[in-house]
Amino acid sequence: HFHPHLTITVDGLEETIPANIGITRDCMAAVHTHDAIGTIHIESAFGDKQFYLKDFFTVYGQPIERDGYSVSMKVDGKELSERGDLLLKDKQEILLEYKKLDTSF
Repeated sequence: HFHPHLTITVDGLEETIPANIGITRDCMAAVHTHDAIGTIHIESAFGDKQFYLKDFFTVYGQPIERDGYSVSMKVDGKELSERGDLLLKDKQEILLEYKKLDTSF
């Protein structure tokens, strides 16, 4: 059981990551949230299974890439390009920054 933390900003404003992503009355996904503070919980019966950021977004039902936006990612303050292929680890600080593309030209 481990906990990376995800922050998403859109044009500089923080976006709320909803509580109970991956949790239903009957089931709890291995990758889920309990509250709306950005903590991702990874709990798996398979101790050696690895989970990636794309696994969280699959459970969330949202794409990592957004139409009309560029996206950059920092992990623990370092710019990375893996995005969906980022291996999730305990206590990671993940920041996804979306910026509206300028289409005025």
